[in-house]
Amino acid sequence: MVGRKQRRFIVWHSVPKGLDTAEAVRDWLVSVLPETARLVREYLPGKSKSYPSEELAAEIDGLREMLLRTEYVVHSPT
Repeated sequence: MVGRKQRRFIVWHSVPKGLDTAEAVRDWLVSVLPETARLVREYLPGKSKSYPSEELAAEIDGLREMLLRTEYVVHSPT
């Protein structure tokens, strides 16, 4: 629940064990970001100046779209 005086809204995702590559982590993250955006839309006030829920959820959606792009490649240090 978000209270009137609350200054933070944290959605914590723990990366599951067994995701050994950057690609596996990215794929997992892409799968959980829609739920994160839903939580932001549902629990943050819609008319808040500090936490504009739709604006923040749109940023999460944008992050997911960026991660889905085929030209986005994670380069591991070698």
